[in-house]
Amino acid sequence: MISKGKVVQLKYVLQNAKGAELDRSDDNAAFEYLHGGGQIVPGLEAGIEGLKIGDKKKVVVLAGESLHFDIEVVGVRPATPDELKHGHAHGPDGHHHH
Repeated sequence: MISKGKVVQLKYVLQNAKGAELDRSDDNAAFEYLHGGGQIVPGLEAGIEGLKIGDKKKVVVLAGESLHFDIEVVGVRPATPDELKHGHAHGPDGHHHH
């Protein structure tokens, strides 16, 4: 279940209020982030709290304009101690500071 300190993988499509597509996740790689780390739009984070793998939800958030997220949860796992320390997800290949 999505909660603070979990690494979440999402597939999403983002549209504006007029229905124009602004962004979408890569078909081959889900978007991954650390929940509770302030890495994504706050309203989106609140809107998907408690969802589980396989859940789908439409979330609308206020960030200057209406952002319409159509999301599917494809992965949830506990964050590693390193991820928690750094405040973000490291992805499947581990972490590389550039």
